[in-house]
Amino acid sequence: MRIYFRRWPFLAVLKAIVLVIVLGTVTFENAPERPQPVALTYPVALRAAHQTTVSVRYGRLPSGWRPASGLATEAAGAAAPFRQCPQVGAATGCGALIEVTGTGAVAVRSDPGQRPYDGLSGATLVGVLNSSPAPVRELSLAADAQLFSFHTGGLCGVHDGAVPGGCPFGGTGFEGPGVTFARLGTDRRSGKVRFHPPLGPGATAYFALAQAPAASVAPAGSPTRAGEGGPPSRTRPMPSCGSTVNCATGVWWEETTDVSIAGRGAPLALTRTYRSDRADQDSRFGQGWVDSYGMSVSTDAGTAKVTEENGASLLFTSDGQGGYRAPPGLPATLIFRPGSGFEFRRYADGIRHLFTESGRLVQQSDAHGNTTHLTYDDDLLTRVTDPAGRTLRFGYLGGRVSTLEVVDRDTDLAARTWRYGYSGGDLTRVTDVRSKRTWTFGYDPGHRMVTARSPRGGIRSVTYDEAHRVKALVDPTGGQTSWSYRGDGAAPSGGTTTMTGPEGDVSVFEYASLELTAVTRGAGSRDAATTRYTYGPGALVSSVTDGNGHTTRYDHDAGTGDLLRLTDARGNTTTYRYDNPGEIAAVVNPLGATTEYRYDNGRLTAMVDAERQAVTYHYDSAAHPGDLKWIKGPDPDKDKQVTTLEYDDWGNVVSSTVYPHLEERATTNYTYDFAGNPTSVVDPLGGETRLTYNAAGQPEQLGAGTKAIRYDGNGNVEQATDHSGNVTRFTYDDADRPVMVIRADGSSTRTGYDRAGRVNLQVDAAGLPTKFTYDALDRVISVTDPLGRITRMGYDRAGNQTSLTDPAGRLTRYGYDEANNLVSVTQSRGDVPGIVYHYDEAGRLDSMDDGTGHTKYSYDRNDRLTGVTNGAGLTVRYTYDGAGNQVGLTYPAGTVRRTYDNADRLTTVTDWGGRTTEFEYDIAGNLTSQKYPNGIVTSYESAITSKLGDATKAEFGYNRDAANRISSATTEFDGQPKTTIAYTYDTLNRVGTGDGGAFGYDSAGNLDAFPDGTEQAFDAAGQLRTTTPADGTAVTYGYDEQGNRASVTTGAGTTDLSYDEANHLTGYGEDIQYTYDGTGQRASATVNGSTSTFAWDHSTSVPLVLTDTANSYLYGPNGQPIAQIGRDGTVRYLHTDAQGSVRMLTDERGGTVETRGYDAFGRPTGPSGGSPLGYAGQYTDQGTGFQYLHARHYDPATGQFLTRDPSPR
Repeated sequence: MRIYFRRWPFLAVLKAIVLVIVLGTVTFENAPERPQPVALTYPVALRAAHQTTVSVRYGRLPSGWRPASGLATEAAGAAAPFRQCPQVGAATGCGALIEVTGTGAVAVRSDPGQRPYDGLSGATLVGVLNSSPAPVRELSLAADAQLFSFHTGGLCGVHDGAVPGGCPFGGTGFEGPGVTFARLGTDRRSGKVRFHPPLGPGATAYFALAQAPAASVAPAGSPTRAGEGGPPSRTRPMPSCGSTVNCATGVWWEETTDVSIAGRGAPLALTRTYRSDRADQDSRFGQGWVDSYGMSVSTDAGTAKVTEENGASLLFTSDGQGGYRAPPGLPATLIFRPGSGFEFRRYADGIRHLFTESGRLVQQSDAHGNTTHLTYDDDLLTRVTDPAGRTLRFGYLGGRVSTLEVVDRDTDLAARTWRYGYSGGDLTRVTDVRSKRTWTFGYDPGHRMVTARSPRGGIRSVTYDEAHRVKALVDPTGGQTSWSYRGDGAAPSGGTTTMTGPEGDVSVFEYASLELTAVTRGAGSRDAATTRYTYGPGALVSSVTDGNGHTTRYDHDAGTGDLLRLTDARGNTTTYRYDNPGEIAAVVNPLGATTEYRYDNGRLTAMVDAERQAVTYHYDSAAHPGDLKWIKGPDPDKDKQVTTLEYDDWGNVVSSTVYPHLEERATTNYTYDFAGNPTSVVDPLGGETRLTYNAAGQPEQLGAGTKAIRYDGNGNVEQATDHSGNVTRFTYDDADRPVMVIRADGSSTRTGYDRAGRVNLQVDAAGLPTKFTYDALDRVISVTDPLGRITRMGYDRAGNQTSLTDPAGRLTRYGYDEANNLVSVTQSRGDVPGIVYHYDEAGRLDSMDDGTGHTKYSYDRNDRLTGVTNGAGLTVRYTYDGAGNQVGLTYPAGTVRRTYDNADRLTTVTDWGGRTTEFEYDIAGNLTSQKYPNGIVTSYESAITSKLGDATKAEFGYNRDAANRISSATTEFDGQPKTTIAYTYDTLNRVGTGDGGAFGYDSAGNLDAFPDGTEQAFDAAGQLRTTTPADGTAVTYGYDEQGNRASVTTGAGTTDLSYDEANHLTGYGEDIQYTYDGTGQRASATVNGSTSTFAWDHSTSVPLVLTDTANSYLYGPNGQPIAQIGRDGTVRYLHTDAQGSVRMLTDERGGTVETRGYDAFGRPTGPSGGSPLGYAGQYTDQGTGFQYLHARHYDPATGQFLTRDPSPR
């Protein structure tokens, strides 16, 4: 079920930078990212926080251009109407026009609707025509526009704040009659375009301007044109068959990246692609191969063809005046400059690919002048050098690449080397010299690749039919996928491709003119489901109809391909507005809430949410204008709500600084190796994490958790050693799928697969199997546990799960609306109330009807939850500050107020009685102090110490081992003796000893012994069957067919437990009952006839209990409980340890009410009746001692859950 409780999507911008290290990649959560159509929440993650934006658009006016062909010529003082200018537009984009007449009047227009053009920011001069006989000597623009430099040969460059030396791109030669430029105008104060000398009476000058476009992404699941039928075009993705086969044409392709080093500008990367349709074409890597630096431009009979990095091609047509037009909907431009050459640019990444007039690639540049240069010796590419001076150096033998070296700019020595071998013109061997890994390839006499062998020896083989289309592909484990063809998918009349998988599952793909029009999965079976596609101009998807017949519609700009409107199957429309091609200026949701985006020369400078709160981004204005320098948060009351970034020469972030307070800064520093992998991270307190890498660039040591990682020849992790020396080994099949994990204690788990590569078996460490089966559409349809109990699932033709039958035969049905939102849940038992869900136009859960009554949800314009009224009539309301922090939380009993510092850290919580708890942090964001309203201050340093004045009320101290595990824990309460518990761990990092004795585990990992002598026994399904205390009085347990604990038998008799169809505990014996709402959250608990009604905080990732009738509960940072207020007004303050467990309760005067202890699995070691919040801060049920953990219940007394994991996997 999808329930949208979304906080403001840009809230992460104001958080302290979170560093995520994943196999050598540094990601910052607060880096800006362009909005993408359909993605109504915007994850922000850019490599090294370096935003690669698009370049300014240089254009040229054809030599014969005159106003009559596209623009109106008017006398001085007359109003010049705006007109679409197809000829100018074809060459320059004609994004905006500035008219300056002889009287000095300025008219600016941005579109045919005559709307004023919003400033000159990001605009680039691309054309000038002057009807005055006087030459133009000087030009100056408004302060937020760019400076232009010129020479008599034409426009020389466009730069921020600096005049370029020379003319790196050559003159553009498009000034028009009487227009020359002698020097740069520097007066930027006038806000006008000025001429020197001024225009004469009756003269008019026109300027064609274009703005840098941004990225544009087609809606997920919406295929676009298949290109030439080979690998996917980088500019226009193609639909795939789930493998490297183009189902429209039968072309097979193999792609691999030998090296990729990120930095400013285009990455320094070599990717090789083999295409079976190019087997008769030679290249520097042999027959059929192309590479990422093999891009080219060729012209013929009024057309220009751009060959992309992987061999896909794009065809542009001449406009008859020296320029080129892109096909409708193609998000790219091609420009030709006589004497200079061609420039190709995609809107998606903005990289300008510069070619000579003969079509050879020579440069790649981003919008900020970061340029990669290609060097040739005659016709052979010998070097590729990035803006930081790092180089790929190519060596040749017989005209083919024999070596590739990554060269250090300082030493000119090779840091890594690849060697390539050939036979008969075919590339047969590739070796990474440093890691000693080799890949080999085999070919038929026609140079079509037929085998590819990995370093570990796994072989994939391909066979072709008479038309050289892929006929069969056999994976390294022997699984075969086959294809058959009817008709011609590239022809307007169309064709059909049938794909049969290793398990016999059939998919049918229908094409016309390379456009995918229908896909039928599971063809010929009862599960068959067809998805259909229609297209508008430019092969842009106009509709997608799912297997249930529900249609989503897409409206695009036929020229740029930008998505303008998305209308879901319920008729709700989301609208996208653009200032420039691919550059989203606003997103309007179906309810009319608008989110805006602002840019400067393609750089995202602000995001303004529907409540008009803005996050702003600022960039390096001099040396590296693409580098994000600092970020300002949206809250106007927090002037220092800023994050700043610094970079090295390669564009890697070397420091990030946040300002939690005016007088405080927190800086994290980073270092990198030659390849851009992070090698160390130093936090604001000086703590350092080091990372090391092997010869292949894979991480082999990650901080304190893992001491060493070892890989096999295919790059799979085969061994991991922790800091205690415990070794875990991993094995894989020939398809690199994990099949066994051998743990440090010698036990192992196994995974099996069917011929289609789907997991069909999991065997635990005790050798007990769980089995899975699938339908023809790869959906799990049954799960069989080790006792043979089967759970079955059913689906509709859109892939929604429509039924679940548990092992007892109880059937649950699920219903969906046209947008595939879950709208109903019904049970086979007629006495169980159904659940009905209602959604608003934005797809958010609006209300719910279930057995507890009617629940209503409300939201603000930023999709933040503002209120919930549950079935019992209890209402919880939320308010937020400008940064999206929750500042008000209204309980049924009153309102809690919260405040935050500049880093959005919670600083105070004030209840409805005016009692305030205060929080303080160090510069790294760690909680250092918590001051309760009763005067007790808890400090978090080497120990957690709570004091009232000078008297210590409680102290919890911890020691840790080299692996950062707690090795001893010391507890001291006021007036009680100090206790220390030492812990050791087994080879699987489970607690081995503690609490004065040993914990034991069986072969499946079940807890079978406690330090106090209690022993436990389990059945084959891992279900606890008996618990025998040291005194010998056994407790036995029974289970129902779903695996739920159904009975507990002691010497006093048997207690039965009951559950609903969702396996929620509903009863314990005769005197305890529970109910749940339609989200699965507890609604009430009845104990011995007394009923408690619950209200929850649904704004958190895990709901927090706010009230249970008897008490209201207050929380601090990270959801830790800090207080409970009784219905009679009695206040108890809750003091927690490092695990978040409630260890002490105090009253309003600071007196101790209760102290607590727990063993390693949560069993209380003392009284715990003062508050239901206990072990790990979770809610403990009265009468059972079970902890309610939302998805299921946990029994601390046995260390077991009452029910199976809700996930079948």
